[in-house]
Amino acid sequence: MGLFGKLFSKRADPDAERFRQLIEQAVTESKKPQGAYKSALSGADKRHRLLELIERFEAETGQDGVFFADTVEAKGRMFVNPGLIALIRRQSDGELLEQSLFAAFPTPDAKRGVYEQWTSTIAKYQGQQNTEELLREKSAALAAFIICNLDIAGDVLDLAAEFYAETPTNCPKLSDEQKTSVRLEEAALWYRVVDELAQKFLGQEPSWLFMDHLLDNLANILALQGASPNDICGTMIDRINEYGQYRKWIAEEGKGGAAGTLFWEAGKHILEPFGCSENFILLKYFSILFLERLPMALVYELLTGRSDRT
Repeated sequence: MGLFGKLFSKRADPDAERFRQLIEQAVTESKKPQGAYKSALSGADKRHRLLELIERFEAETGQDGVFFADTVEAKGRMFVNPGLIALIRRQSDGELLEQSLFAAFPTPDAKRGVYEQWTSTIAKYQGQQNTEELLREKSAALAAFIICNLDIAGDVLDLAAEFYAETPTNCPKLSDEQKTSVRLEEAALWYRVVDELAQKFLGQEPSWLFMDHLLDNLANILALQGASPNDICGTMIDRINEYGQYRKWIAEEGKGGAAGTLFWEAGKHILEPFGCSENFILLKYFSILFLERLPMALVYELLTGRSDRT
């Protein structure tokens, strides 16, 4: 079953199993941090090769290589033609490509599988001492969880639907490039928040190793899902440099405005493509929703292998 074979228990949902394979792939590809750009290039290369193989299969057979179900029972689930799987497996790096296939085109079912099994995933680390190998494994798991949570801005806009209905201009429909930009901005915020928590829960040197691996894994998956390596690294570098100066996450009650706090300034970047970077209500919504989502990650429990946090 592989190094990460027991990270998620087996279940009928094939998308969840494939997402588990993505984590296993991230763990086995490298023992040492490679750097975000190299990791992103690797993800982009796998995506390019997968698209080429899909196009080749469909041209040669006249069949769909990948399709998404629209039935009530399996709506949104991705299915892969067995012939395409056979073609992928014939490649010299077929195992890695096959593991990457479902992660490259994530579905709601795959995300739901990660959510449903996250608590049991965390439980597998209870009582274990952190080693370099274990921190690498944990970073791969958390990266997968974070990737499934790069949709907070969308939830903000859903909550504000009535607000937009009352304005002269409806909320703009984002281009694919803008959607990717929002995801990268949210990923950068997750990285900043986890970095602070990792230093608190692990100490300095272990947290550096963990965060280096986390950045590699995030860059790899984001590129695998279509973001360009330059955009990934440019966004992450810019935000790491900027967000380091914001010592408070949110404004304290009665102690000045929100300007210069982490979630407020990050919210401006994240909501900018929607034309909402100066909207007080939506920026507040964003902070609230992110802070509601963060505890679901169980960062303390994951990093420490303990469940005694008060």
